Amino acid sequence: MRILGDARRAFGRIELVQYRGVTSENRYPRARAPSRGQLSVTYFVDDLARWLAPPRADAVTDLGRGAGIYGPGRMATLSTPAGLRIDLVERAR
Repeated sequence: MRILGDARRAFGRIELVQYRGVTSENRYPRARAPSRGQLSVTYFVDDLARWLAPPRADAVTDLGRGAGIYGPGRMATLSTPAGLRIDLVERAR
């Protein structure tokens, strides 16, 4: 389980759970583009390299360095089975 954010902050936190060695059922078969909306959250992380290392590497897409609305930095994205897009931003130091 990976927890992003801080419960003491105004926007709370989000918990990502990844199960290994179990068979799952896709309960959201329609949650694929174009049927899903644009639902997303952005989290700032101290070290994006930890997210891009195995075993998470296949689930996270490295978008490289760029300039977003929050300023320049390295960015990556991942999606949950329910269609929530999670953008991870490592600000330039």
